[in-house]
Amino acid sequence: MKIKLTIAVLGLLILLIILGLSSPFFKSWQPSAQAINAGAPSKVLIKDLTEGVPFDVEWRGKPYSILLLSQQGKAELELFAPHVCRPTDTKHPSIVVVEKVSSYLGCIVVHQPKQEDSQWQGGYRDPCHGYLYDYAGRIVDNTAPAKNFPPHATSGTKACLLPDLAVPNFSVSDGVITIHQ
Repeated sequence: MKIKLTIAVLGLLILLIILGLSSPFFKSWQPSAQAINAGAPSKVLIKDLTEGVPFDVEWRGKPYSILLLSQQGKAELELFAPHVCRPTDTKHPSIVVVEKVSSYLGCIVVHQPKQEDSQWQGGYRDPCHGYLYDYAGRIVDNTAPAKNFPPHATSGTKACLLPDLAVPNFSVSDGVITIHQ
């Protein structure tokens, strides 16, 4: 009886030692606070935005641009309609959110403001290849060179050679824009 009790106590002691030593190992499988925060939705208060000025945020390690459109800005986006494949978002017509990574080879696009002496209404420019995107992230087709790209999308009878900037899922509630999955 004494031997069985000694074996049981010794077995329990060994089990506790194994669990104690393996606890840090199992904890290492848990995501860090930094990783959890990186996957969390990115929130921006609408009151922090200035009409017509892109507001840059980072979400999941990628740059995004949020733009609060004025009435004039919405009208200017419509000027691009003959030159783009994707219509503007009708769910949130005064807010535009785009990923600032070029759809062609992944360059980070830069803000290219409206130029008074040209027909350019403002948007983004791919500094690596010179492609122009409007503020809604739609590629303006006369900036894309004629290379051997397969058509990416079609709109009616028009083929889009290069894809637009990615538009993430986002919602607007109580004056807060939330970028999420």
